[in-house]
Amino acid sequence: TAPAFVLPAPNLGRDVSLKEYAGKKVVLIFFPAGLQSLLVEQLGKYQVAMPDLEQHEALILGISDATKDELKRLGENNGIEFGLLSDSTPAGDISKKYGAFVPDQVVLPSVLVIDEEGLIRRVYESSKYPNLPNPAMVTRAIKKMVGVPKPIPVSPDDWQLGPPDAPVVLIEYADYQCGPCREVYRLLKEVVPVYGDKLLWIHRHLPLRHSHPLAQGAAEAAEAAGAQSKFWDVHDRLFEAEGALEREQLIAYAQDVGLEVDRFTHDLDNRRFRDAVNEDFKLAVGNRIKRPPALFINSLPFEESRSKRAICARIEKLLACTSAIQESVR
Repeated sequence: TAPAFVLPAPNLGRDVSLKEYAGKKVVLIFFPAGLQSLLVEQLGKYQVAMPDLEQHEALILGISDATKDELKRLGENNGIEFGLLSDSTPAGDISKKYGAFVPDQVVLPSVLVIDEEGLIRRVYESSKYPNLPNPAMVTRAIKKMVGVPKPIPVSPDDWQLGPPDAPVVLIEYADYQCGPCREVYRLLKEVVPVYGDKLLWIHRHLPLRHSHPLAQGAAEAAEAAGAQSKFWDVHDRLFEAEGALEREQLIAYAQDVGLEVDRFTHDLDNRRFRDAVNEDFKLAVGNRIKRPPALFINSLPFEESRSKRAICARIEKLLACTSAIQESVR
């Protein structure tokens, strides 16, 4: 999540907050005071790129540890119209929160792309680009963000396994009668214990009712178990059942995990949790998540090969990023 800020923008004559741009894509350009001519030239290229970015509902903000007077002159002398924000009091305070400030007190030339929900979706670091990336590269990244499936934010109503404040959140959309979903489930059962309180696992239902006629009933059974505080027990049992999800089998699983069977059967037969499952399905499809299994890590789709190694690699990168930002703030 992009850290909030309120900073003076002398070339705009006002303070600018990230909050005022909620619902828009934001390109944040970090650059140091004492600009070299090449960096000034690159900022000018972003000014030229503004109309193209605006077509995709994106805007640009520059953040620097330069003083307000320096930034005002920079804007006036080079025709830069996007906000140039002064992060000079104290020096680099906001840049540190974004990991764009090194211990010897230098702001790193870098670019971050923030989506409409305030999530950092792309990072172009100075280690890869000695100065700033070409704005055409950033524009392409923003174009690719359009139409990407995106889960709704986690809420207390979600089925959660792990601490709510975990730095990594894994959201799984699944169908209990789906073979590939079972494979993802087995991977997650291996991955989740590795990270302990650093990971939160969220399950959401996405039953393909036409091709998997038993999936809806299984999802409703999981919800009925959740009403008796046994969601994850039955969740596991349903995937381990290898598609054996007929009514009598669901009732047997409920008995296996110690549920009140009469209550469970009543809830199942009366379709008490049909609406809860249907709501998961409707919200998923409405956010372009149409087929299970769908896996998201910190709200971004996981589209690499489904393997323990690949999932762990993504998690490790996120944890390393979190650790680096926390260290820079300290």
